[in-house]
Amino acid sequence: IGVAFQVFRSDEAENIGYVIPTTVVSHFLNDYRKNGKYTGFPCLGVLLQKLENPALRESLKVPSSEGVLVRRVEPTAPASSVLRKGDVITSFDGVSVGCEGTVPFRSTERIAFRYLTSQKYAGDVAQLGIIREGNVMKVQTILHPRKHLVPFNVDGGQPSYLIVAGLVFTPLTEPFIEEECEDTLGLKLLAKARYSLSTFEGEQIVIVSQVCCISWLDKLASPSAAKCYQVLKLSMFSRYWRTMSTSGMSTWAINKS
Repeated sequence: IGVAFQVFRSDEAENIGYVIPTTVVSHFLNDYRKNGKYTGFPCLGVLLQKLENPALRESLKVPSSEGVLVRRVEPTAPASSVLRKGDVITSFDGVSVGCEGTVPFRSTERIAFRYLTSQKYAGDVAQLGIIREGNVMKVQTILHPRKHLVPFNVDGGQPSYLIVAGLVFTPLTEPFIEEECEDTLGLKLLAKARYSLSTFEGEQIVIVSQVCCISWLDKLASPSAAKCYQVLKLSMFSRYWRTMSTSGMSTWAINKS
């Protein structure tokens, strides 16, 4: 059936067990063999809409009761070079896609269209049948995992950071949110972090995570003696920067940076 597991974190233990399906375990192992690391499940990188409304299908010049409408294409997805908003995807690797967004499964059953993409691996090529302004076309695209604006994992193990004039800048990541600031991060920024997608390659949310407050002589003598304060809101940072300005520290830092 699958692999049973239960979460255990330090002094917390869940009283609920879960089962990872064998198909997911198999995908993980094959992905690792193929790419040398786990890359995750790929996706098309599009937002789809069902076409169950006959009038909508007629307006899009779709002759039969099949296909799903492309509402949006993610800018960082490879599909952005071959798909457009308003296209109708009618098939995936030769498998017809129903107007309700399902594909055939086993003998007499149907399953959600995303099942087909979940059977692929990062870097695989998919052939799509589409209807664009009434014209039937065949296009190919490479599948990759979705690129979130705030990544779930940090590649390379250690997070990157930049220190300028005592300010510690670091990209916002899910591990950072969970360990440092999930309860204190603003609701708008938290929602943006959890649900936003990248609009261009390499886009990041960079925050000021700490402000190092020491005298410059102490800094030269002992860099490790810095006392740091976590700064997660601009208003808090602004008040702290004004305090530094009154003591003349900020001017020195800006001129030397």
